Amino acid sequence: MFDAVIDRDFLISEGVALAAAVLLLALLRAWLPADQRERLRLPIGLLILHLVLVGLMTLADADGRLADLTASAALFTLLAAFGRAGFLLVMDCLLGPKIVRPLPKIFREILQALVYVAVFLITLRSSGVDPGSLLTTSALLTAIIGLSLQDTLGNLIAGLAIQAETPFEVGDWIHFGDDPNHVGRVLEINWRATKLLTLEDVLLVVPNGALAKAPLANYTKPTTSVIRTVEVIAPTDTPPQRLHGLLIAAIEGVAGVLVDPPPTVLTRGFSERGVTYALRYFINDYAARLAIESAVRDRVWYAMHRAGVAIPPPQRAVHLWEQSASEDARHAQELRQSHRQALQALDLLAALPAEHLDRLAELVHTRLFAAGETVFRQGDVGDELFIIQRGEVAICVDSSRGAVVELTRLGPGKFFGEMSILTDSRRHATVRALAECELLVVQKQALQQILERSPRLAEIIQGALQDRRELLKQLSEEADRIPDESVRAPQGQLLGRIRDFFSL
Repeated sequence: MFDAVIDRDFLISEGVALAAAVLLLALLRAWLPADQRERLRLPIGLLILHLVLVGLMTLADADGRLADLTASAALFTLLAAFGRAGFLLVMDCLLGPKIVRPLPKIFREILQALVYVAVFLITLRSSGVDPGSLLTTSALLTAIIGLSLQDTLGNLIAGLAIQAETPFEVGDWIHFGDDPNHVGRVLEINWRATKLLTLEDVLLVVPNGALAKAPLANYTKPTTSVIRTVEVIAPTDTPPQRLHGLLIAAIEGVAGVLVDPPPTVLTRGFSERGVTYALRYFINDYAARLAIESAVRDRVWYAMHRAGVAIPPPQRAVHLWEQSASEDARHAQELRQSHRQALQALDLLAALPAEHLDRLAELVHTRLFAAGETVFRQGDVGDELFIIQRGEVAICVDSSRGAVVELTRLGPGKFFGEMSILTDSRRHATVRALAECELLVVQKQALQQILERSPRLAEIIQGALQDRRELLKQLSEEADRIPDESVRAPQGQLLGRIRDFFSL
């Protein structure tokens, strides 16, 4: 065989084969995209190894077994290089642009393995070995190997089934089995297992056989929008219709909650604690589901707190405390004093007599707003004046281009909403809480009681509003959109609207 290898005919055939291999690799380098050219490393490496083996053949003993083995290895590396290059030509250059959906990685690897098996069988036959007899004599060995690799083969077949049915793809968020912790984003699907990355950035390697047997939930297919549910318990004496509207309004504007489809509320059941409601909303970023759910719960708490709807504790909880009437009176006095100080600090109300200021302090109350919540919107009808005791708010208006422009920010001790409560006009701007805010609320009815006792107080309040009107005028000119009709109204007309509003 050695003589046949080194004769002239072999050299000619070897030269033709090498030229054909080099030409095929050059064509592949020109046709393959730049990011796929690294796949040429294997056929190039096989071709270089073939040249090394051919060189070793000239040093081997002509009658030795080493020469036969070297020749067989050289033939295998040459055919394997052609097989790999031909596979890339067919799959990536000829069929790749025509296939809408790329072939799964595991199927590519199986097809490539079949090519290598064919090359191995051809090499055996060219070396004088009958592949059929080899398989027959190794039947017992094959059975032993098959039994020992039963689980591995099961995972392989399950992986093929997953790739064929495509219940999920790389990048999808899935949940398998009954364990709530078995949730993750698919990173890779290989021969044996599927790799998932959980929300805690933990790598979870799941055998394909386990995935094939477990129920699967795909949170990314067929669409990325996923419905989430937050349960809320409210007292039984609160009308369900009121709770439905309260919960829907509470999560308006929460980052991550979709507007379409809109959120919904279901009355889910009754228990010893109260009525259970299911607040359902849609998200399209499943990785942020826990952060969005936390923001939704925060908004629900603030909305229920403002509405005076307490979340009922378990009925088995016992609360015991002892408080005297004098202690109650002391707490009430401290609260009125705190309200009085906040009211007296305003230029708008500084001219009020002491007895009127004390009465107004008894009639006001506080409200809490979460960061990002809207206190009121531009164009709303309002009858409340707000004083900031804690936190910060942003004053925004709609510009002429339809965008929202932030005019200014107000902190503790500042007030807003006075023009609407005094002139019965719509809100001039949108006010949004930038941080958790505690606001002192002065309602129309409370201020009306004070004005009825002193009709001339309207004139005093109008004088205190002069600086405020000038500020609003400047901001309206700057924003070019603020509806300050009451600012531009004559002084007498403004005073008349104040008196008309309070029926004085």
